Amino acid sequence: FEQAVRDARKDIEIKPRAPFAYEQLAWALIASQQWEEASRCYEQLIELQPNKIRHLINLARCEFMSQGKDAYRQRCRTAIEQFISPEASVQIKRSVVGMCCSVTNAVDDTEAMVQLARDVMAENPPNEGWTKKVVTQALLCDGQFNEALAILLDLEADETDPVRGQTLFVLAKAYHASGKPDLAEDWLKKGDAWTAQYLGKGEFDPPNGPLTVQVAQKDAHEVLGIPLRTTKNMATVEPKE
Repeated sequence: FEQAVRDARKDIEIKPRAPFAYEQLAWALIASQQWEEASRCYEQLIELQPNKIRHLINLARCEFMSQGKDAYRQRCRTAIEQFISPEASVQIKRSVVGMCCSVTNAVDDTEAMVQLARDVMAENPPNEGWTKKVVTQALLCDGQFNEALAILLDLEADETDPVRGQTLFVLAKAYHASGKPDLAEDWLKKGDAWTAQYLGKGEFDPPNGPLTVQVAQKDAHEVLGIPLRTTKNMATVEPKE
């Protein structure tokens, strides 16, 4: 990733207003877990392309990894205020719900998120798996864990999902919410094992996949109260006393 970072920096020197160069740099920084510097890239991207919601989402995720939930909550409020309107596309609505519900307690009005997610599902946009994942996250945030579990178990069986670890961590949170701590910890361990293998590959498609998965991992560990020790391109559970 060091070479990728150097190459992206050279591109920025040549074309300092080129969004693609900043995005390339951000992806390389994410892969090497340099969250704060990646955040600065996304701040620049938002300045260059303020209407691209993916930049705000990735900024929020990087800040969650480096700063915690308060920063994430503020970015979610910005996303709702800036992007949710009667004219918003179904893809934008799906992105906002996915952002606001992928971290526990990131928004206060969880009922509104569930309704927005159901509206998205009714419009049947492309990528049904992504839509179902967003719906389960909204349901879980609103405490509707039984309905979320039924969908999640179906999603978990899809081994072609490039960020399948995210589903494993959401399952851990769902079982925790349903009062089944042993099952919750089992799914958390499965998610950790999947993530360690995934991060070890070093090649990511989509390129922001490591960020998506590690945000889910951090949030699940916080919800279950199980500390997470992180090292570069690796995440492991702290041993119990």
